[in-house]
Amino acid sequence: MANRKFSEIKVGIFVFVAFNIVLFTLFWAKGFLINKDQHTMTAYFTSVNGLNVADPVVVNGIRKGKIKDFELETDTVRVTFTLDKDVKIRTDYTLQITAPELMGTKQLFIYSGKAPSEIDYTKPMYGETPADMAAVMKTMVDLSSDVSSLLKKFSGTTDKLDKTLTNVNDIIG
Repeated sequence: MANRKFSEIKVGIFVFVAFNIVLFTLFWAKGFLINKDQHTMTAYFTSVNGLNVADPVVVNGIRKGKIKDFELETDTVRVTFTLDKDVKIRTDYTLQITAPELMGTKQLFIYSGKAPSEIDYTKPMYGETPADMAAVMKTMVDLSSDVSSLLKKFSGTTDKLDKTLTNVNDIIG
């Protein structure tokens, strides 16, 4: 009887330890561990179309943080995000909202820059307006109408050139 209770205790301890290992691994993989040294930073954009809370913050192609919050302020959007403290952002940085995949989630992309001096991490950053698919499609429609107009003018010019060459050929004989 005592041997059976001891076996049940061993199984219980094993299951408890295994559960904690799985839980710790999930938190570690998702980046939920609290002990990370991170800056909490803000950035301003005119639009954050498609960016969501918990989307990644990527510095030069490497994931170094995540989006924490959004707040609408008059004509801009304030984005609050975390960034690992080992990241050095220079004063000539570029901050954009990008889509690494055509139909995937968006990300906050930071090109850290090459200037000799770093930014003040307590002051807000300013991002470039993201180019979304609607803007690209509008540009393509405008470009299409311009190309169509040019083709009509080119067609008229070739007709006039053909008549001119026919007249020159008649004169020369």
